[in-house]
Amino acid sequence: KTKKFMIAFQNSAEARGTGGILGAFAIIAMENGHLRVERTGSNIALKSLNEIPIPVPNEYTNLYRSDPAIWQNSNLSPHFPYGAKIWMALWEKQYNEKLDGVFAIDPTALSYILKATGPVQLVNGEKIDSDNVVFNTLSGAYKRFEKDNLARKKYLVDIINATFSKIVAGDFSKIPMAKAFRKGILENRILFFSND
Repeated sequence: KTKKFMIAFQNSAEARGTGGILGAFAIIAMENGHLRVERTGSNIALKSLNEIPIPVPNEYTNLYRSDPAIWQNSNLSPHFPYGAKIWMALWEKQYNEKLDGVFAIDPTALSYILKATGPVQLVNGEKIDSDNVVFNTLSGAYKRFEKDNLARKKYLVDIINATFSKIVAGDFSKIPMAKAFRKGILENRILFFSND
């Protein structure tokens, strides 16, 4: 059976309870050990609601009101399952597609993954690697695209697409990749929620 997951790229330059604002996303499908990327995009592609689309306890509503109904604020609470369930419910309402879970990853964890894949090349020819990805996503892009927010978001999606191209092609070292995931998980830079 195919399982579909959202990968939420949390940009820690804009703080949220689980690690950072959802700046970009990927929808991946896994089937019989094979990974397929179905869609990637920035948070511009995601529509918000007026009310939180999942049941939450009163203390949650008292703290955050209906702010988490907005995609970019869905993870205001540090309790990752709430953020993940809200993202999944918002996705289902907008795209009429059920997701099985959510992975969240931040730029530092992405730098660990890029150690295993080696540098990636963007469409514009720029090289992104484990040494420059954190600076480029958390600081450099804000300065470089300060007058063009859409270009900054596209830049993040380009980095994600280039990284996924290598991962899907199996163009990485397996043991360093396992170590990258382990380190990211132990540091709470890679989070996972599943309905299963």
